[in-house]
Amino acid sequence: MHREFEPAPAPADYEPPTSASELMERYAAGERHFQHAELGGAELAGVDLRDVNLEDADLEDADLSGADLRGAWLRSANLEEANLSGACLVNANFRGAYFHEANFEGADLSDANLPSGNGRGARLVGARLVEAHMKFINLIAADLSGANLEGANLEGCRITRGDLSRANFRGANLIEADLQGAQLLEADLREADVTRLFAPTANFTGAHIEGLDFSTADLREAKIDR
Repeated sequence: MHREFEPAPAPADYEPPTSASELMERYAAGERHFQHAELGGAELAGVDLRDVNLEDADLEDADLSGADLRGAWLRSANLEEANLSGACLVNANFRGAYFHEANFEGADLSDANLPSGNGRGARLVGARLVEAHMKFINLIAADLSGANLEGANLEGCRITRGDLSRANFRGANLIEADLQGAQLLEADLREADVTRLFAPTANFTGAHIEGLDFSTADLREAKIDR
């Protein structure tokens, strides 16, 4: 379960950084508050930015692959088309962040907070989202194939037309989730809460759905092995 925390406060006479080198120099000096940072296209692969506050920052098309962003505060940040593949984002806060077409392949988002985030077309192949808080997240047409979402809170999420093949949803909260047209081939949904799940035309071929109660779910024209 995501643990809420307070972000780093702004120092006196704060001015947002406008380059990767400035950000890292100030971070090395002990500063952690970088709200509204202008870092579009920044090269930050493999950097250590634990507990950084990048709320409302512009990180569009930035390279954060392999970065250590544990406990980072990224609320309402712009991460459109950013590369976060292999990044460590454990307990990071992405509430309301915008990450269309961003790449989180192989990233660790365990215990991360992503409610109301907007990641249309995002790539989360093989990402670890164990017990992540993803209530009302928008991941239309996103690729979560092979992702681990065990115990995640996906209540009211929207992953229409998403690729969820081989994803692990074991014990996840899928109450009122919208998976219309999603591909769930060989996905594991055992012990998930599928109350009022909306999944017409979804493909559950080969999915592990043993013991699930679909009595309140909408599965019109869905493909399900019986």
